[in-house]
Amino acid sequence: MKIQDGVNWAVNQIGKKIDKDSEHGAQCADLVIAFTTEHFDVWPEGNAVDFMDYDWPDEFQVLKGSDQTPQPGDIFVSGGEYGHTGIVTEANGTYFNSIDQNFYNESFTKGS
Repeated sequence: MKIQDGVNWAVNQIGKKIDKDSEHGAQCADLVIAFTTEHFDVWPEGNAVDFMDYDWPDEFQVLKGSDQTPQPGDIFVSGGEYGHTGIVTEANGTYFNSIDQNFYNESFTKGS
């Protein structure tokens, strides 16, 4: 899969509600689970925060730490009790834009 294909997939999800696991409504993790199952046959388990320590296949590169610079096509994960996740669509080295679900109630302590 090319980077732009991942970005395009994410952009095409705008306006949709994805509830991949049919639990708790359309959560941020559901968007990423839909992406990884559709394109890589990988279903990460747990809340978004658990994706940081999930046993991803070898072809996935996991970068941890606040000094990381996300790139278009990357899956980002932020901390908090439940975390938050989404797919990066644009990045300039300081800021990034992403497609994600359920960000409205996101907080640094609870996640989304």
